Amino acid sequence: MNNTENDRSWNENFKNYVEFIVNHPAYTGLYYERKTDGTVKWVVLKDSIQGRIRTAWWDEQCRRLNIPIQSGCYAIVSRIIHPTKIHICQCCGRPLSIFQIYPTKPLLKKINEHFNISISQVDYDIFGIIDTYCTDQTSIDFIAKCFKQPHGLKKYELKTIIYQNYVGTDQPSRLLSPGVMSNNPDRFDGFHSDGLCCREKTDKGRHTVNMKTYTQDRRAYEDWSEGNYNLANTMIR
Repeated sequence: MNNTENDRSWNENFKNYVEFIVNHPAYTGLYYERKTDGTVKWVVLKDSIQGRIRTAWWDEQCRRLNIPIQSGCYAIVSRIIHPTKIHICQCCGRPLSIFQIYPTKPLLKKINEHFNISISQVDYDIFGIIDTYCTDQTSIDFIAKCFKQPHGLKKYELKTIIYQNYVGTDQPSRLLSPGVMSNNPDRFDGFHSDGLCCREKTDKGRHTVNMKTYTQDRRAYEDWSEGNYNLANTMIR
């Protein structure tokens, strides 16, 4: 992959997003510096002095919101305090939800085949797919089956069930993906800079060939190291 294909420069929309976020009252007191050119140093290393200062701030937010400081807590807090719930991709400037509302690749494959379409993961969220393509009961039943729900549901009933059981929870899903992954405290807002739209292309660790070398979920190893053992992998996948 050449440098052009792996362009890490900041899109103008992301630059505006960075300034909006660092100046928002929700992040008052969260540490950041500016470079000599005036731009924000958005990223710090978790184990650096700056990273530990940020972690202390996030710990305080957990305590303020009565969220136990444990695995996954920072992702929860990052979503709670985010002022717009919309993240801007550093690479392409696309706005995407911070919640898991976009179809995963396996689900998207089923949807594209069933409706004879060719949409990407971020062309529609799951609710947009239901509104746009579920034009009769048969198509509603197809989506319901994907989510292991009974036939005969109305659109609003299916969307409510999906929100309550998938979007409105903090549990990982095999069916839905967030528009951006958690990366707290490295990134100021607690989220990766690349959105779902670009991360497979721009994040070297998530290139398709590289991802195929993983046989277990990265988060499982993190939980394993915390004492939850390999069971974490089965639960996440």
